[in-house]
This record gives sequence, structure tokens and C-alpha cells, in this order.
Amino acid sequence: MPRTEPKRLVVLASGVGSRLRARASAKPLARLAGTSLIERTLAAAQDAGFQQIVVVTGYRAATVDRHVYEVARRRGITVTIVHNPRYEEGNGLSVLAAREAVGESPFALVMGDHVFAPSLLRRLRRAQVRPGEVAVFVDRSLGTAVGVDALDAMKVALDGPHVCAISKELPAYDAFDVGAFVCSPAIFDAIEAASERGDTSLAAGVQLLASRGAVRAVDVHEGEWWFDVDTPRDLRNGARYLLRGTGKALDGAVAARVNRVLSQRVATPALLRLPNLTPNQVTLIAFAAAVAATVTFAAGAPVVAALLVWLASVLDGSDGEVARLTYRSSRYGGFLDAVLDRAADALLFTGAAIYLARSAAFEDLVGPSHAVVAIALANLAIAGHVLVSYTSAKAAVDLHHSYEGALVGSGHGRDLRLAIVTLGALLAWFHPVWLAVALAAVGVLGCWIVVVRLRASWWVLGPGRPFEGVRAVALDFDGTVADSMGFLTDLAVQLLVDELGFEREVALARYRATSGADFRSQLEELAPGDPRCAAVARRFEEAKAQWMGRCQPFDDVPGALRRLAATGVPVLVCSSTRAELVRAFCERHGLEPYLTTVDGWAPERDKRTQLASWIRAQGLQGDEVVFVGDSRRDADVARAAGARFVGVARPDQPDLLAGSGAPVVASLLELAAAVERARRSPVRLTGEAAEKRAPRRLSLVEGEVGQVPGGVGVHELPAVAHERNGGDRAVRHPHVAVDLRTGPQRPGHAGPDHRVVREHDRHTSLG
Repeated sequence: MPRTEPKRLVVLASGVGSRLRARASAKPLARLAGTSLIERTLAAAQDAGFQQIVVVTGYRAATVDRHVYEVARRRGITVTIVHNPRYEEGNGLSVLAAREAVGESPFALVMGDHVFAPSLLRRLRRAQVRPGEVAVFVDRSLGTAVGVDALDAMKVALDGPHVCAISKELPAYDAFDVGAFVCSPAIFDAIEAASERGDTSLAAGVQLLASRGAVRAVDVHEGEWWFDVDTPRDLRNGARYLLRGTGKALDGAVAARVNRVLSQRVATPALLRLPNLTPNQVTLIAFAAAVAATVTFAAGAPVVAALLVWLASVLDGSDGEVARLTYRSSRYGGFLDAVLDRAADALLFTGAAIYLARSAAFEDLVGPSHAVVAIALANLAIAGHVLVSYTSAKAAVDLHHSYEGALVGSGHGRDLRLAIVTLGALLAWFHPVWLAVALAAVGVLGCWIVVVRLRASWWVLGPGRPFEGVRAVALDFDGTVADSMGFLTDLAVQLLVDELGFEREVALARYRATSGADFRSQLEELAPGDPRCAAVARRFEEAKAQWMGRCQPFDDVPGALRRLAATGVPVLVCSSTRAELVRAFCERHGLEPYLTTVDGWAPERDKRTQLASWIRAQGLQGDEVVFVGDSRRDADVARAAGARFVGVARPDQPDLLAGSGAPVVASLLELAAAVERARRSPVRLTGEAAEKRAPRRLSLVEGEVGQVPGGVGVHELPAVAHERNGGDRAVRHPHVAVDLRTGPQRPGHAGPDHRVVREHDRHTSLG
């Protein structure tokens, strides 16, 4: 039977909450981190995507109803309220009260006194149940992340994926019920049946269904925390836990280690005690602190100004904390915060300049030009500080990328720059020159960040464009790793002349035009249908096998492979040469320790198949891999496998990529350096650029070849009117193999680091 997602969310908010009466007239109205429990649940549900919410009230229903309607109107939430007049008899009756409101569709159900991680609620919204089934979200870690009270928790005994028992009094159990369910309408009949037996709890109804094998357990994932609130102690512990989670990935060292400690433990809890305080009001308070610091600078009180600057820096984190804790984040709030931050910074530096310009001690040190120096330093600090934010915003809008890094990252640095000003202002108590040094340091730091960003953006959008976002490298063997193309070209041309009657110039041109494929495939294009091709291919392979023992890698290969391995980049070698020859070559020349996988030609395993299989086996997207080859056919292979292509055209080798328009490097050392630089680059694509860059994943299941981007295409051969075997033939549908096993069927070698380090996406912010 098909499973169905819940249409509505039912929130049980009918409890008395006798242990919280000192905090609120009804339990749903108890405030946690500045927001009532019921408002927190409604806002979190809206954020998770629930469009219709049914709230069941009971104790002090009129008061709770008014609050729910006020919250719904203020936040734009669609809410239906139903009453349970028998709220003291068991929460199962509250579920029954919602029966008419939810109809015959599956619905999600949460306890109104439980608080959930946003990710858990989003998964609850997407969970599905079959007709007659109930899904219970369970925590096998027993709430250790938050410290759930085991005595008061609902215990669950499991039998594989099914719940076999649920009760607070279970002597042996496997998990805690987190207070979140997805129910089919069968739960109503089960509760009614349990009520007839004298138990009106929800757990009794779930237990009845569990005895029929109709209750499925859904494990919460790591990081999907939850806790319930029954006592004032729960309120305190819950608030502390929520506050600890309000930091941001973009926090700098000062913000994370100093400012967040003060904001989360002192400033934000104090602000949350103010009734109806909004995040935008906190932003205005932080701006007011910066204005006060400017005034005290101008008044000649640098120590007081230092304290106010620090306060403004701490409050700059509190507005975001209040927004996240109360589900009041908004785009306008972020915009207002960024604008006022820039205004505050300009005022602070101006105030510092006024202090220096009026300081007799600074004049004695610098001389009559002290006012000019003060103004110049303030302007340098303002320019550097503002340009950091400006480049963040312009890069996001115009270039569709953000910056990462402890200092140059978007959203980083303001905390450090304000800390420098704070320290300089404190030291100005000894001598004003320290404040001048602080302004100079802020200006130089800001300008350095801007220069680094400009250079990084230029490289990524120009010379480094083929390497941005590359996580792995695949190398063609002949002509890229092994210096074999000279011998192979001479051998092939001689065979074409002697065995198939080609003219030497024509044979050379046509062989080069089809290079990149195995010789059998080349012969099929050069002399289609000629019965002599099999014998010619056999002679070619025999001569090649004898000569490969004398073949050498190009001089740049060992150094490039060592550099790629040190960077942590997985490397594949694939080839139109037989796999055993490629493997023997790499072992003989000591290359294998630096390679993740060594592959080569086998029946029905051409280069495209080797490359596509490896991309899939590594868990990569095609666009995260750059394939390096020396011919146009190699570019076709890369395109067919969904990978990028970069050609190598060494100065002393024939350039088979001339006029192709493909990006080219002069050596593999140059390529390794570019990949290493791209991985260190602070630039990360965002928005439209990231969407355009992200390719679809490859499908390598036989029969789904059409989902792999196009076959190896054709490059036109020189037109020769008198050539009897002339004609072009495209390899449009090369076979795609699926077998990824190790051993002779798929040679491979796991190097010292075959994993790909993925980096977290970050949203661009100003700072």
C-alpha cells in the first residue's frame, strides 16, 4: 500500500502544567527564551512547511485561544483551534478532539510542551504512513544531547523497525518517544478502543496498534535534538541549550570565543526578558551603543569608548540570536543590520579621529600635522572596513560567488576589526598613539583582504576557471603520463602504409585526428569493413606490449602526482592501452602510490566507461573531476562522461589540440599547481553560478546509457579524394560497464588518500 505525507499538524496544548504555574497561567503560555511554548511550536511548524495547524486546548482555553489567535495573526499562520473539555483525563482525548478537524487524511502530531530541532520538524513534515499505520519518532540515544529526564520520558521497546511497547513504566526499553508522530486516522479508533478499557492516554492507543504490528519507529538523526518542558528547571536548561546553538558558521575567532560567550550568557538572555522585543530593535540598540562610543571618543574618554565599542560588538551578535531563538529572522532584518553596521563603523572611526586630532599628546608626538594624520588614518580604516563589506556584496550580486577563510571570508572580520579598535582605545589611556596604530591596523587589514579577494576573483574567473571546484583529477595515459605517442604514431603510420596501402602523409594526419581512442576503434574509422584490420590491430598491440617496457613517463609526471597527492586530490589514470600494460608501467616507475586508481582498456571498457565508472565510484559529480588529455578525442571522452577537460600541450610534443578552444596547460606541474590553488582559493560559487555549475549525476546502469551525456563525438578527418578507405564513422554509443569490483576485471589501487573532502556551502553575508 502506498504511503502518504501528513496534510496537517496537530498540536496538543491542553495540559495544566501545575509545576509551571509560577511562570505562566497555563503551560502553553510559559516563556522559553523569550517566546511562549505554543508560539515557539507554531513558528517552528510554519518554518518546517506545515500549512495547516490544529491546536487542541483545554486548561484555561479562553486565555490560550486568545494568545494562539494573536500569534497566528502576527505571523500569518493558518490555525484551527479545537477544545478538549476533558483535558484532565488523558491526552488521548485531546487527539480525539481533533478528529473532525483533520478528517480522513494522515496528520502529524506533536506535544505542545516539546521543543524540536528545525531539521526534525522538517523530516516530520515529509514522513509518510500507510493506511492503518502510525509512525513514532524515537531517540535511541535517550536524549543525552540535551539531558532529557529519563524518569519522565516515554519509553519505547523496539522489534526491528517496529514498536512493540510504549509506556513511561517500561522496565526494559530501547529508545525514548520524542513526542512527534505521523498518524493515519486509525489512531482515533485505537484511542477509543483503549478508552473503553479505561486508559484514555495517547500511549494506550499507540500500544493497541503496536500489538497489531502497525506502529513503525522512525529514528531521529544525529543533531536532531528535542526536549520537553515540565518544570522551571526544564525552562532554564532548555533556554541555555537553545542559546548555545545560536552561533553562526561565519563567526570569526573573536566572535566565537569572546563575543558569543557574553551575548549567549548575558546580553541575549537579558534582552529576551524585555516584552515583545524584536531583533530589529536589538540592532538599533547596538547602533546606539556605537553612536555613544563615538560621542565619548569625541569627548576625550577613550576607555569608556572602548567599553561601548565592545558592547556594540557583542550586541551585533545578539540581534541574530534573538531572531533565531524567536523565529523572527527576516531579509529586511539582515539588510538593516548590514546598513547600520557600516554606519556605526564609519562613526566610530570618525570619533577616534576627532579624539586624536584634539589630543595634545598625539600632537607632541606627530607635530603640527597631527590632525591631517588622524583624518588620514580614519579614512584608511573606513575605506578598508567598508570595502570588505562592499566586495562581499558585489561579489555575491555580480560574480555569484562568496569568500571563505578565517580572515578573507564573507561575513568574517568585523569582530576582529572592532576588537583592534577596542584594544587601541584602552591603550590610549597610556598614550593616544595606540589608537592611531589600531586605526592603521584596521585600514591595512581591510585593504589586504580586499586585494586578496580581487586577486582570487580574477584568477577564478580567468586563468583558474577550468579548475574551480575541482575535487579529483583523471589523467589519460598515452601522451599525457607516458611519453609513448612518438613510437605509437610511427608504428601506426607504418602499419597503415604497409598493410592498408595509405599514403604516409594521409596516414599520419588521420591517425592523429583519431588519437585518443584504442587502435581497434581507430581502424574502424580509418578503414571501415576492411578484413585486414583485425590482423593490423593484433600486430600493433604485440609491438606496443614489447616496446612499453622501454617507455618512460614525462619528466613532469612524478612531481605533479606527488603534489596532487599532497593536496589530497584523488587521481585516476585511464587509457586506451590494455589495463595490464598501464598497471605494469605505473608500478615500474613508482607512480602507483600517488594514484587512487589505475585503469585501462578491456573488452567493452573504453576510456569513457573507465572515467564515468570512476566518477561514480568516488561519489563525485562529473563537474568535480577534470580529465586531462592530449587530443580532441580526449575532450570528447570528458564531455561524454560529464567531466571537465583540460588539455596538455608540452612545448616539445605535437599539439593535437590546436584550434580546439579547450583550456590547455604546458605541463602537468602547471596543472597540479592550478588544482592546488583552486582548492586553497577563498572563492566559492553561490546562487545561479553554483546551479549552472552543478551537473546531473551520472547513471551507469546498463540500459540507462542515454542519461550519460552524449557519446564520443567525431572530429573531421582530412578530406582525401583518392583514398579508397576514406569516410568518417562516429562512435555514438560506446558500451557503459557497471562492474566496479576490484581485481582483474577492474584494476585499481587505493592510494594513501582516495577520499574527497567536501566543503560546506555558506551563504554570503556582509562583514
